[in-house]
Amino acid sequence: MEFSLILAMAIVLFAGAISGLSAFGFGLVSVPLLLLLYDPPTVTAVAILLASVTRWVVLWNSWRQISWRPVVLMLPTALAGSVIGILMIRELDTVYIELVASSVVIISAAMLMAGWRIPGAESPVAAPVAGLISGALSTSTGMGGPPVVLLFSARGYSAQVFRGSMTMIFYILGAISLMMLTREELIGRSDLRTALALVPAAVLGTWLGQRALHRFTAGQFNRIVLILLMATGLVGLTVALWHLIR
Repeated sequence: MEFSLILAMAIVLFAGAISGLSAFGFGLVSVPLLLLLYDPPTVTAVAILLASVTRWVVLWNSWRQISWRPVVLMLPTALAGSVIGILMIRELDTVYIELVASSVVIISAAMLMAGWRIPGAESPVAAPVAGLISGALSTSTGMGGPPVVLLFSARGYSAQVFRGSMTMIFYILGAISLMMLTREELIGRSDLRTALALVPAAVLGTWLGQRALHRFTAGQFNRIVLILLMATGLVGLTVALWHLIR
């Protein structure tokens, strides 16, 4: 077994555990680290496919707590954003996309940790805007979570509503993104084979994260979400800068 594949298994195991606990973060944790091992198209394919597979584990226990209104409002604009993301990955260097996305994540997470509330988080247009940005980031970088995480955190959703709603949104969005990237031939069979080889590690990690969920209170859960958001933003920024200067 190749050493790079062993490292990739360890990465997706950890990312799966984070995703199982918080219902997001698989791409945020795995993408920056996997970019050290694989090229961007392969990493995008791995992040989207594995996140889609592991979300079944989360959805099984939380689908009854889904808040359907923001889900329905986000999906049409997320689909439009996915098309924008395809154009971005064709026309722009993904390093610059990652730099901007990671910077926004870091700043937003810091503001939420300091108690700052996003203006207009309860507005009817907030969910469609978050969906549009999330869709664009999903197909361009494989990290579509931050806009939705920031919105749900600002709205103060409970852990179960947060997890169920996040999972449903990104399960549908992940399937759409994967189909679009495959149709546009931005990912190929070798990328999918790499992703499939990592499925067992990702599923195991997600199961372990699910098992750990009951150990945390609602306040602890919210702090974990924001800390993860900050940490993965910092990792993403570091990796993007490393790719830029090397």
